Amino acid sequence: DFSFYYPREWYEAIIARAEGDRPAMESAFARTRRVLELRLKRKPDEARTLAVLAQVDAGLGRNEQALPEAERAGAVVPGTPDA
Repeated sequence: DFSFYYPREWYEAIIARAEGDRPAMESAFARTRRVLELRLKRKPDEARTLAVLAQVDAGLGRNEQALPEAERAGAVVPGTPDA
């Protein structure tokens, strides 16, 4: 299932981080966060969106927010019998 797409702002943040441009990275991650928050209003238990939101918050240095988001993403993914 490849229906999940990363917002353009996500790529802008990753490129800015690779270039060492912290202000641009933080700005792009903040914009990414707003896009993901809108998605979560429509689908609050979308694991992929929650996982990317956790990555965004980790990229912003907000580990106290990122960890619960990552845990929530893991909790909403259905398990498999052989997991």
